[in-house]
Amino acid sequence: RVQPTPRAPMKRCLLDSDAFSDIVLRRYQQVNQRADAYFLAHQRHHLSVVTWFEVMRGFFRIGALDKVARLQRDSHDGLKVFPMTEGVAAARSATA
Repeated sequence: RVQPTPRAPMKRCLLDSDAFSDIVLRRYQQVNQRADAYFLAHQRHHLSVVTWFEVMRGFFRIGALDKVARLQRDSHDGLKVFPMTEGVAAARSATA
């Protein structure tokens, strides 16, 4: 059995809309694994209010009200939603 190689500690980062949507929908195994490792390291996912809005708007548009309800419930425990400020924009730009 192959042992995973140790990785450097994960830096905190802001998720964009596509990445956050993939995590919520659990679309890709590799994304899920990295998202789970990030969550273990930081106890939450980090995103801007713009990402939150875009993902919620998309779920409303397709009628995925179960996902809307889940996000609203989980946002208190597993998400940190940052307001849109120059600092948040600069942090996001640095990771793009």
